[in-house]
Amino acid sequence: MVFPKEVSVLCLSVVFLSVLVRQGQGAIEDGVAYYLSDNCDKVIEIPENKDLVLYSQSGPLYTGNQDCSVVIQARPSQKCLVTFSVFDVAKNNDDSCEDSVYLYNGNDNSAVVLHGNGGLCGLLSGLDDSYETDQENLTVNFQTDIDGFGGGFAMTITSFYNGTCANTEFTCTNGNCIDAVLEDNLRNNCGDTSDENIATATVLGWWEKLMDFGLAAAIGILVAGVVVIIILIVCCVCCCVKKASPV
Repeated sequence: MVFPKEVSVLCLSVVFLSVLVRQGQGAIEDGVAYYLSDNCDKVIEIPENKDLVLYSQSGPLYTGNQDCSVVIQARPSQKCLVTFSVFDVAKNNDDSCEDSVYLYNGNDNSAVVLHGNGGLCGLLSGLDDSYETDQENLTVNFQTDIDGFGGGFAMTITSFYNGTCANTEFTCTNGNCIDAVLEDNLRNNCGDTSDENIATATVLGWWEKLMDFGLAAAIGILVAGVVVIIILIVCCVCCCVKKASPV
């Protein structure tokens, strides 16, 4: 017999693994995914009833000597909301950025940045919960130095507006209107996670804490934890079977 507590922990671990797969895979059923490194200087539109997930690169690590930009277009008369689920971009010991991500409020790199004057770098915990444009276009720029490498990023970009939401839309707690099909997809489309139920919002919160160790370390901790839990469950099952066996 497996104890309920152990089953619950195993289930949470499986959910964590599903988050990892969803954040790292190149195709998602309720959105569209692109790799920034394959789409430099292109314009990408967010389709109807979907969000857009932008990964820094297709491999496990990004490479050095990059200066790549892509323009994301929200649907007409809407705006872009950006949230990060993975962020591991090289930072110097003095907290300056070795490599940088820039989010511009417009269709080129001359527009105002959404996060102050400097670029974004470091780990997920150092970022804001979300970033919003005030018009349809968002420009994402990724710059790395000649020796730069790291886990990179995965950002979710959602087309939204503020106002009275339609019946086919979801009303976020912060007042944003998004497509209703984006509820409970393990991605923060509202910017305040109100589009996720309590369980998935909790999982996302724990995932963000794991990301404080960096992408590679987070994956290692998660996999090691699942292995340990499985071993404990197998041991418990073996003990129960042994006790139940006739002498």
